[in-house]
Amino acid sequence: SEPPIRQYKSIDVLITVNDKYKVIIEDKTHTSDHDNQLIRYRETVCNDFPTYQNVGVYYKIGFQSDLSNVEEAEYIVCDREKILSILEKYIHATRNSIFIDYYEYLNEFNNKANEFKTLPVSQWGWGQINGFYKYCKDTMTDTGFNFDFGYVHNPSGGFDGMWIWKPIYVNADGLECEVYLQCEFVNGVFNI
Repeated sequence: SEPPIRQYKSIDVLITVNDKYKVIIEDKTHTSDHDNQLIRYRETVCNDFPTYQNVGVYYKIGFQSDLSNVEEAEYIVCDREKILSILEKYIHATRNSIFIDYYEYLNEFNNKANEFKTLPVSQWGWGQINGFYKYCKDTMTDTGFNFDFGYVHNPSGGFDGMWIWKPIYVNADGLECEVYLQCEFVNGVFNI
């Protein structure tokens, strides 16, 4: 089997499996996809390796509210929770310091993100804010509401925002009317 290739035509990692598959791994720790890159990477691999089936993996340990581009490009999302569940199966069976350190790093990241459940809001940092937003989104998926969150840059310093909306009716002029809620987290305070 071939060794992994790093930065093959801007693809983070390209792996060959069983001389049959080319696995595209796009590592988006604290960033997100852009400029149709996931689809372009698939097209590149299809053109350069036409006898291989290609598989896309979107490796995401940070937070990303909207994964629709990833799903449209048919990449498998491998998020922090999924990675931790895999690593947990083997953590007690290894003494490999890199494996153990990475597991501990992800576990600590995950614990910090979930501290929103116990810490006062005034003590929340970036991880707790985004952990809370992700929790809200995950628990609202079946409500019919649309949901998004992320950081908003602005001249006054920016804020971590969450947006919830739901179309409620179309008026006589054909305009869609909706219920809209915006939450802003700035300096330890929620503004709604």
